[in-house]
Amino acid sequence: MRAGLRQFSDGLRAGRYRATEVIADLIRRTRQADETRHAFVYLDDEAALAAARAIDSRLARGEDPGPLAGIPVAVKDLLAVDGMPPARAGSRIDVADLIGEEGAFVQRLRGGGCVVMGKTRTTEFAAGAHNITHRMPLNPVDGKVDRSPAGSSSGSAVAVAGGMTGFAIGSDTGGSIRVPAAFCGVCGLKTSRGLWPLDGVFPLSPHLDTLGLLTAQADDAAFVFAGLQGEPELPIPELKRLTIGYEHYADDILCREVEHAYDHALRALANGGVNLVPVSTWTEERATVERLFGRLVAGDLRKALGETRLARDWDRLDPVVQERLAGATGIDQAEVDELIGELERLRMKARQRMNGLDAIVGPTSGIQSPPLAMLGEVGSAVQFVGRSLALSRVTNVQDYCAISLPIASADNSLPVGFQIAAAPWHDARLLAVARSIEGQFQERGLEFRAGI
Repeated sequence: MRAGLRQFSDGLRAGRYRATEVIADLIRRTRQADETRHAFVYLDDEAALAAARAIDSRLARGEDPGPLAGIPVAVKDLLAVDGMPPARAGSRIDVADLIGEEGAFVQRLRGGGCVVMGKTRTTEFAAGAHNITHRMPLNPVDGKVDRSPAGSSSGSAVAVAGGMTGFAIGSDTGGSIRVPAAFCGVCGLKTSRGLWPLDGVFPLSPHLDTLGLLTAQADDAAFVFAGLQGEPELPIPELKRLTIGYEHYADDILCREVEHAYDHALRALANGGVNLVPVSTWTEERATVERLFGRLVAGDLRKALGETRLARDWDRLDPVVQERLAGATGIDQAEVDELIGELERLRMKARQRMNGLDAIVGPTSGIQSPPLAMLGEVGSAVQFVGRSLALSRVTNVQDYCAISLPIASADNSLPVGFQIAAAPWHDARLLAVARSIEGQFQERGLEFRAGI
């Protein structure tokens, strides 16, 4: 495997380089790159360098500050970070009262010695994959065309893909980590709902919100996850010992490039000895999933923001967000209760579906990154949001933990996301399986290699 964060950690603690020098160089390169990429809304040079100096001092005293010490991290501007401007959740309006003070998860990053570089851009309120009037970061996978990074963790994905941070934090309610990872050619981990605390995080939907990681590769994600959990990594399983479910999709779900890459990935797993078992798709549940996001999630957002704030600040919202919020007009508690009942029904069905399987795989998104110029109108942007997140939203409803790995399309010009999903609270096992699959993809030349 390519050198990654665990190799950086080993080298730092072995004295082969100093955290201060690494962070200072990274800040310089990030400021230069972000003049065109717009991944960050705030960079805190002074605090990052102070944290790096503290790590170097501890190492000089012979202390072991832990495996994550000195590793740079970028945090989505949905989370409060002490010493930085109040989180805006990608909005022009003030929602600091809904976020509060720095929460337990960011404190865990600090406690592990991570160097917090700054805050990354998000679509407004993390509600969807694109904004029209709020700036979108530029996807670094294409040096000729300005392409969408998707969302909502767009800035975090671009920061990792552009080499501006060691890893980044995102949130995932309907694919907001995994789809940006798929579009930008990086790895995106959606953890199990409830695994990591959500205090100090903007609340989109308490029924589906999760935090997660964006990294260059699954090996990095496993390393960071274990460090944050304070637990050892599980052994990487042999492919021939894995039983994995796979889905087939109708012609209108996957574009040609995604379908081709997905088929190649499945053949690589079969050739590696994986026992592949076909599982049914959720086509018959599509209308229910769409209603859950169109009414329940949008209703949760309306409730969090409050009707007084919405009436006062409506004209300052992005048109895509206005469209999303308008879809939940008139929702009442009886409908909310009914939708929660439907959500629980689908989660029970999903648990049964995973019986006997180590994981279920499928494409993260049915499409690849389009040019931003195609998304300038509300209609095209709303359609894009729905299509780009159609598959990933199902996984949130199923309550699985999941990871997206970047694989190559036929000409390797744009990446495709390959999702691996596992039963809730099996995150460590999911990461071990992902590392095994990642190794097979690398052996077979299927991994996406960004030309950046």
